Amino acid sequence: MTFLRNLLGRAKNEIPMLVIPVGYPSHDCKVPKITKKRLEEILVELH
Repeated sequence: MTFLRNLLGRAKNEIPMLVIPVGYPSHDCKVPKITKKRLEEILVELH
């Protein structure tokens, strides 16, 4: 995946990787409540 590192202009010592969690959480795990940002918070308009 060095093409991605080169495309993004990252350092040679950085290696892009994908982590896919599988399985089910334990019954006593604490999961944070995550909310989506509103469109107005992330939208960038170019004119």
